[in-house]
Amino acid sequence: MTPYYSRVTAIAGAVVILSVAAWLLWQVLAETSISDVLASIRAQSAGAILFAAGCTAISFAALASYDVMAVRIVAPGRTSAGLAALAGSTANACANTLGFAAVTATAVRLRLYSAVGLGIGDVARITALSSATLVLGFVTMLALALLVETWVGGSGAHATAGVAISMALVWLAVWLWPGGRRLEVFAFELMLPSGRMAVFQMLVGAAEMAAAISALYVLLPADLTPPFAVFAAAYVVAVALGLGSQAPGGLGVFEATIIVVLGGAARADVVAALLLYRIIYNLTPFALSAMALAIFELRRVSLKADSA
Repeated sequence: MTPYYSRVTAIAGAVVILSVAAWLLWQVLAETSISDVLASIRAQSAGAILFAAGCTAISFAALASYDVMAVRIVAPGRTSAGLAALAGSTANACANTLGFAAVTATAVRLRLYSAVGLGIGDVARITALSSATLVLGFVTMLALALLVETWVGGSGAHATAGVAISMALVWLAVWLWPGGRRLEVFAFELMLPSGRMAVFQMLVGAAEMAAAISALYVLLPADLTPPFAVFAAAYVVAVALGLGSQAPGGLGVFEATIIVVLGGAARADVVAALLLYRIIYNLTPFALSAMALAIFELRRVSLKADSA
């Protein structure tokens, strides 16, 4: 498929996903009053909100570690773990909220890493490895969810998919195990992690996904919430559809998918849970990241003024 037709297909797919999601949300919101949603938010327990906030902190700590691991491979000794953690957390917070991750996350990283002399090629490699860890986490979490779901009474098709994905992950770890593997795409060369590092990335990525899923899971009404493994698989699909829609943060598409999975049409408590999740997992980290980036820039200007 040529690049032109690939772009057309991607755009067409995004339009279809957005259109279906918009229609579903319209059906839900048309039968849900704002006063009921606000009442459901007020009724949410402080413990559940604090638990969701804690899970969010764990998730972003893991996301920050992705860049720390990537820097060790791409630019060992050329920047601090603290700067890498700042870059990883702020880049993901901005990408989660603003969307267009390839642009926003790379722009944030370039601004931060350029302060220690890393060029655009190094930043692209760090971004690629960090994104690969994110994908590994998604896939690992999906495999675990499918296997556990099967164990508690899921379908044979889910068992087959879970085993197939698990075998692919094992094959990848074995292939990478000796280390020194490189991936070349045109003139771009990327050093791949060793198998041991890849396994660690899978585990950290799965933990990050579990924390992100738990942040929403704890806010949902108990009478609609399926077992965690079932919900985890649905969450991964919702995130994937949100990314495919190209909407900022998958806004609307993610919510519509979760509502369909839960069967929570016209339920104010479901809409309230999703709204709280957006505030806790998206908007709060984005606001904190914006402040952190502002402080970084002010310190950078101050250091330049002192050295002048």
